Amino acid sequence: MTTPRRLFLVLVASSLCVPAIAAHATPAKKHKPKPACKLVTDGGGDAKGTGTAVSTPSSDANLDIISADVATSATTLTGVVRVSKLASSDSMAPTGWQYQVVFTVGGVADKVDVVVGPGGTSWDGGKGTGKIDAAKKEVRISVPLSALNVPVKPGTVLSDIGARTFRVGNSNQIALGLVDTADSTKTYVAGAPSCVKVGA
Repeated sequence: MTTPRRLFLVLVASSLCVPAIAAHATPAKKHKPKPACKLVTDGGGDAKGTGTAVSTPSSDANLDIISADVATSATTLTGVVRVSKLASSDSMAPTGWQYQVVFTVGGVADKVDVVVGPGGTSWDGGKGTGKIDAAKKEVRISVPLSALNVPVKPGTVLSDIGARTFRVGNSNQIALGLVDTADSTKTYVAGAPSCVKVGA
């Protein structure tokens, strides 16, 4: 039989254990923001543009936009264009082709691009660097923030993000015709996490 004194001691001991348990409780983990990825998307098979009202009968897979992204570090902006196929030559654009990522900051439009062709490769008119990654079917264009026409720093909002592909005349960046285009209503905050490795 439990005596009043024994019951009192049990209750006191139980109350002393509660703070100890609470003190060792695991704090709630803070969830990291999900990296921005595929800010721009586009259906395949529609790269039929010629720069005129007439379209080509078949889509140019090398210039067929599937998705695109833009991301920044403290010093660099990288634009990415992913396409249906990325070959070292293009019979539908024998004199060269261009990949372009566009965006707007504070109502002012800017872009980064690369021109590829028999005459060589030009990364943003010589201001940038990049990589043509056939395995990933993507083109990555990296340009110093100081070379952009708009001010971009951590926290700057980039809007009107899109991608363009063109047929061009060799590496002289003379556009012969817009082939495919894709745009997004999504925005990117400079410095935010992204699936794009900036500068790579």
